[in-house]
Amino acid sequence: MLGFLAWLDDTQLSHWIAETTWVYPTLETMHTVGMALLIGSLGLIDLRVLGFKPELPLLETQRLLPLAWLGFTLNAFSGTLLFVSDSVMFYSSYTFRLKIVLIILAGINAAL
Repeated sequence: MLGFLAWLDDTQLSHWIAETTWVYPTLETMHTVGMALLIGSLGLIDLRVLGFKPELPLLETQRLLPLAWLGFTLNAFSGTLLFVSDSVMFYSSYTFRLKIVLIILAGINAAL
């Protein structure tokens, strides 16, 4: 696994992301916006489902789902590229691996 990650770290894409002045910060910004869209829209839906905003019609909150999908897509795209920029360092981080496990569990939860 580390051999593949070392190879990934040595690709032109990895160097371009890590070494170009504006690429990494742009990807981080995209990741933050994606997280805001995802958590913001799903958070409101979850609050309604849990009964904290009963004045919101439940069916109306479904209109927020496209924003959640947009946020997820932005996070998947930008997160993958951020990972490529320094994959060995990210993979060696316990918190990063925990984050990936939690994302997988959240996906399973959403699918169920």
